[in-house]
Amino acid sequence: MTDGRFSRQVLFSKVGKKGQTKLAKSKVTIIGVGGLGTVCAEILARAGIGTITLVDNDKVELSNLQRQSLYTMNDIGESKVQSAADHLRKINPGVKLKINKTRINENNIDWFVKGNDLILDCTDNMETRYIISDSCCKYKKPWIYASVAGAGGSIMFMHPKDVCLRCLYPNKKKGETASTSGIITPLTHFFASVQTTMAMKYLLEKKYNKGLFVYDLWNNTEKVLTVKKNPKCKH
Repeated sequence: MTDGRFSRQVLFSKVGKKGQTKLAKSKVTIIGVGGLGTVCAEILARAGIGTITLVDNDKVELSNLQRQSLYTMNDIGESKVQSAADHLRKINPGVKLKINKTRINENNIDWFVKGNDLILDCTDNMETRYIISDSCCKYKKPWIYASVAGAGGSIMFMHPKDVCLRCLYPNKKKGETASTSGIITPLTHFFASVQTTMAMKYLLEKKYNKGLFVYDLWNNTEKVLTVKKNPKCKH
């Protein structure tokens, strides 16, 4: 999968022809196909990820179009995963897409984690994130946590051998979301770009940067917080 479509990416020394072939063999699950998920899916499809699994049970609404870049007016009322897949196939017919019109829960999460190389958290609630984290620990799978609202957010590469979400947030139940705090259009694109770059780096080199990265786009600030393994964590 190193044809002219990916010629500019192959020129980048960290990718090259061998790296592009690695990406073509990679399997990534995106949980939540909203603001973060649509942008992540588009970037990874354009980058040549071989298999992308999309998981979301929502339908496209008018308020989504402000930031969920894959959707158009024609998609309103339609399934998000189906609409996203339709657009992604037009962008890159070579990508293998698996769509699941369902909400993640403790009974189905394992199916989306095992057998995949990396999980991207593009959700907007802590309950689902804890379910993702627990399953990734169970199968020793890496995942990338991301949370955005207003004009800022945080992101972290989670690997079970280091820390999990319960180490970062032992008891957190709720967080800010677009529906409670609003959100500016560029935010999801910025974080999705960081999230997918982390994903590509790991898929190509099995390397990742540790720590919780916190960005505020409005004030143009960033910081990195150290997160240590919680000795009381059950994982």
